[in-house]
Amino acid sequence: MAQDAKKDMKPKLGETLVEHGIITSNMLKNALKRQSQVGGHLGSILIEMGYLTTDDLLDFLSKQFGVPAVNLFNVDISQDVLKIVPFEKIKEHKVLPVETEEKFALAMVNPNDYAAIGDIELIIGKRVHPVVALSWQMEAALKLLGTRCVTELKGCDLEKSCINITDEADIKILFDR
Repeated sequence: MAQDAKKDMKPKLGETLVEHGIITSNMLKNALKRQSQVGGHLGSILIEMGYLTTDDLLDFLSKQFGVPAVNLFNVDISQDVLKIVPFEKIKEHKVLPVETEEKFALAMVNPNDYAAIGDIELIIGKRVHPVVALSWQMEAALKLLGTRCVTELKGCDLEKSCINITDEADIKILFDR
């Protein structure tokens, strides 16, 4: 039984990045120290500290989850696409509908959240194809959409809303408002 529990445990992001040679164990130690000081997501801290780029992290997460990745700074989501999923469900599941050529894609921090996928599929009556997004980009997008003066989400506007944030403490303050 203990073996089953161990088998089901997924390795942590930092450990997996070290195992794949993407960061060093010293980089991970520094990032974990920073995380213990200010909180936040390890991936965003690794980016902030210059150990990874956003694209490096997205590429890695895409390979780990086996789904495409989306950099929310590089996409524009029209009002028509945003309306497909009720805003309450977008907030509840921390997801964003993303327009694709033939499939309904759903940007998610955890593309293995089958309960969220099932809920959204039931609501929209279509099959959902998850794509992985970075947690801090998703949080910023949801915050921006929550202002009620935003009817569409432009990647450049999302990036501008984050551009003056210089460290993880500032990010934490932004999201706690």
